[in-house]
Formats: sequence, C-alpha cells, structure tokens
Amino acid sequence: MDPDHRTLQGGLVHQYAAAGFIENRKGDSTTSKTLEYAVGDFGDFGDFGDAQNELSSKWAPVVKQAYERCPDAVGSVNTGDLVNTSGDDSEWRDWFGAMDGYSQATNLIAAPGNHEYAGDTFRKKWKATFEYPDNGPRAIPARDDTPAERQRAAYEAHMAEALAETAYHTDYQGVRFLSLNAGTGDARQSMTPDDLPACSEGCPDPARLWLDMQGRWLDAAVEDNPGKWAVAVFHRRSSPAPRAATRRRCATPGSPCSKAAASTWC
Repeated sequence: MDPDHRTLQGGLVHQYAAAGFIENRKGDSTTSKTLEYAVGDFGDFGDFGDAQNELSSKWAPVVKQAYERCPDAVGSVNTGDLVNTSGDDSEWRDWFGAMDGYSQATNLIAAPGNHEYAGDTFRKKWKATFEYPDNGPRAIPARDDTPAERQRAAYEAHMAEALAETAYHTDYQGVRFLSLNAGTGDARQSMTPDDLPACSEGCPDPARLWLDMQGRWLDAAVEDNPGKWAVAVFHRRSSPAPRAATRRRCATPGSPCSKAAASTWC
C-alpha cells in the first residue's frame, strides 16, 4: 500500500507488489487494479470487525460477500482482533487466505486489538506482517531532573518504539485514517523499559501515559490534516471513547459516517 496516495493518478493501471503468505486471487505475484476514481474522489471503503476465529470457514465467506457486494471497493478498515493468537503463523496464513488477494490489490487499514498481543507481546509478528508509516506518537524529553520526570521521559521513549506501526496515520483521497493502539491492560508488558529510573513520589502511571501520548498525537494529526475528513480506527474502548459496538466506521465524503458490517458495504 502506498502510504501517500497523492502520488497516484486516477484512470491508470498501477501494480501492487506484495510479499506475504499467499498468492493473489489470480495466482500472480502482483495484482493490477485500475483506479477508476478521479484524484479527490474517495471511492468505497468497507469495515471489518473481529475476524479472529474460524477464519477459513466463517471469515472467508464474509470477505467474499463483501467484495461481491462492492467489487470496486478501494480498501478496507480492520478494527483489531484480525486473528485469535498473533504468534500463530497459521492464523495469519488463514487471514490472508480469506482476504483472497484483496489485501494486495486494495488499501488495508488495520488497528491492533487485544488478540494481537496473544503470543506476541511486543507485536513483532504484526510489524513483520504489515508495513505502516512510522509517524506515530513521539516522546517528550525530560523537562527537569526530578525522579518522576526522568521516569516519565523513559517510559515515553520506550512507548514510542512500542507504538510504532500500530499508532499511525495515512492519507487517501482527502481522508486521513488514524490507527490507535487503544489497549492498556494487554499492552502493559510492553510499556516498561528494562532500565526504568527509580521513582518514589509523584510517579507517572504508565497506562495513562500510553493513552496521553496517543491523545496529543491524535490532536496534532487531526489539526494538521490536509484533507476534509478524519477517521479514527481502534479496537477497544478507552474512556471516554465509544464502546466497541459503536467503534466501526465507514466514511464516504458527502455521506453520513455509518456503522458497517459486511452486509452494509456501499
């Protein structure tokens, strides 16, 4: 996926090279797709929730139905729990197999869920599987030499690395998609550096820092958005965000943002 689609021209054929677990639906190593939308037009994006279980028997038919309903969809949003156990290669093979090449031929926006931590605490599998922009939250250096401030800075420096390619933004035809790594309990093991400075008074809460870093990054990314729309993608509720049942979004400029399942694509 080209992270900046402003470089693409409508009406032309573009080649998408992909390295992954499967071949595309035509059996080739690359897929051609004609971009039928003029620059500035958005096209159709669909949204998938938790694929997670029974990927070949249940998830694959959902993907098939969605793309049959919307054959010209230019991409999909995947709001976490793509697999049940992230450390299991066979589940990722089944997930990409169910996508039937659409992950190679169209845009794929994904945010991690709690099951992306299962068997992969530091999301090495996620980062080896997807190539997303390294434009996520950045740490603020220590502002003084107090133990609490030195600890905060150490936490944030470590968290910035942990959040890379899970909290990110990418722009497509006037829409900025922003992925958030909203889990706190599941991410706790990846929040703390091995060389954390000592602190005994007024010490920072790592779970709060995890969300605060993403919050200020989100504010800046929305403020700096060159397009008309912004879509935040995340898996689990981080108060005061909406509950998981209301998190799914499918945005098309000029139309209301609608909760989307496969049956409501387009």
